[in-house]
Amino acid sequence: MEELDLKYCSHCGELSLKKEKNKFSCTQCEFEFYQNTAAATAALLFYEDCLLMTRRAKNPEKGTLDLPGGFIDPGENAEEGLIRELQEELNISLGVDDLIYWQSFKNTYPYKGVIYETCDLIFTAELKEWPTFFQKDEIEEVVKVSLSELNLNEIGLKSIRKCVETYIFSKK
Repeated sequence: MEELDLKYCSHCGELSLKKEKNKFSCTQCEFEFYQNTAAATAALLFYEDCLLMTRRAKNPEKGTLDLPGGFIDPGENAEEGLIRELQEELNISLGVDDLIYWQSFKNTYPYKGVIYETCDLIFTAELKEWPTFFQKDEIEEVVKVSLSELNLNEIGLKSIRKCVETYIFSKK
């Protein structure tokens, strides 16, 4: 995986972009582009004292455990993005009042040759029923896991592993 390395200016089309930290500047037209952190959400969803986890159906980390969630779309706040993701991926209908903000974690998310820096905003919620649907192109299976029996090494994404590990430690 490589960092994003743009060379052509999207404003004037010249081979004139220079990178400085998270900023690309055009030496011809003074256009500037900032590669900022992307916002994402995840949920620690509990049902009958167990954590709902998903098994990833695609890369990165295909086949490993994950928490439901995803990227926040433009125009959404964190709660709206998570509610949309839970509805799309698991057909779970939660409202803002059902979500409790817990903590955030920094993350790098490699996708198709680009490494995205993300800030993962984590929420908790209690489910009234176990989901009977999941989006098969995103999720291989839905897993009910007891926190005391969870093998953290089965969680593929480092920030999600750190999140779950921190949550478990906070409950001891």
